Amino acid sequence: MMRSRLSIAWVLVLSACAAEPIAPPPPPPVAIIEATPAPLPVIALSESTAKIKRNGTLSQLLRDEKIAEQDQWIASLASVIDLRKLRASDAFHLFRDETGALKKLVLDRSVWERAIVAVAAPDVVVPPLADAPVPPLRFQGALAAKLERDPTVVKTELMEIEITSSLYQALVDGDWDPAIAFDLADVFAWDLDFYSDVQRGDRVLALVDVRRREGESNAFIAYGKLHGAIYAGEVGRFSAYRYTTPSGEDTFYDENGRSLRKEFLKSPLKYAHVTSRFGSRKHPVLGYTRQHAGIDFAASVGTPVWAVGDGKVTFAGWQGGYGKFVTVRHPNGLETAYAHLSQINVRVGQHIAQKTVVGMSGNTGLSSGPHLHFGLKRGGQFINPFSLKPIRVEPLAADELPRFKEAIDGVMKRLGEALQQRT
Repeated sequence: MMRSRLSIAWVLVLSACAAEPIAPPPPPPVAIIEATPAPLPVIALSESTAKIKRNGTLSQLLRDEKIAEQDQWIASLASVIDLRKLRASDAFHLFRDETGALKKLVLDRSVWERAIVAVAAPDVVVPPLADAPVPPLRFQGALAAKLERDPTVVKTELMEIEITSSLYQALVDGDWDPAIAFDLADVFAWDLDFYSDVQRGDRVLALVDVRRREGESNAFIAYGKLHGAIYAGEVGRFSAYRYTTPSGEDTFYDENGRSLRKEFLKSPLKYAHVTSRFGSRKHPVLGYTRQHAGIDFAASVGTPVWAVGDGKVTFAGWQGGYGKFVTVRHPNGLETAYAHLSQINVRVGQHIAQKTVVGMSGNTGLSSGPHLHFGLKRGGQFINPFSLKPIRVEPLAADELPRFKEAIDGVMKRLGEALQQRT
């Protein structure tokens, strides 16, 4: 009886086990590995540089470099820049593969901007020229073009230079881009001739906006607005401060609100020097002594010549030994003459403003070399242009002076302090 009960108990246990089976242990974790695409091959490219020849074309450059499909490269480049503005000095960098096929064309437009055309095949990685944000690519057939710019910054900088031989050379020696020389010559054109009046030891200070490339290079890109300048030299001290009048005219005045503008400029050239003055001299072509009825300025062919004052063109054409010749009659009764021009830009009867380019200097007529002959007449007789004392235009009105003083205060203080520290 006892054995029968034990058997029944074992049957009940086994039945319970069968009703609720024991779950097997979980499998070991499996590592999930994501497949990464193989890196695209980087093709080693060789670099060479080429420039458009004088009076040449981009097409000619590519042909000389034996580039295939020239039209596609030109069309791609034209999608990001104006090809009409290409210059002979522009540098093109050509990147070729081991077969000599062109893979990338880079045009340096400035120290901070470049145009790039590259093969756009998906299985090729062309190394970038510089790490910089780039705009979307423009596709032209199998090529992609883009305009790449490095980050830049504009700051107002204080320029201080001392004249050694010339304003231009002083800027170069002071690590300033000499392009500012033409702006300064323009501002002080009524008071200074930047060749005959400039002396060793003279000082120039200017406050000017400068755009530079960001980063360690700090490379110069361009000048912006000239806020003010002081010229302190043997001929005197002159100041110029930019001011916008209520009418919107943006011009320069001295610290007392007197306009720098006079009825006549001191020179018909922005930046040149006198080679022959008014008076008797031996004529360099005819060989005998005669009256030199004007001033000669050294100027290479093609230098812009501007009218020294407002007036009306009374002659524009060929005039014997004067070659291509222009005369302008001014409201004050004076008449100016511009001789030996290579090109005339005005016509008879035209009313022109001061600083209008009347033509380009040249070597026409009885001339011993490229230069500009400048003459001045009063009452039909030639007089010495350097004897003229031009009258200044009207100064700012008295009720405008407080606004003017407030506007230039910061610039005037900064320039004045800098000048005092170096004196």
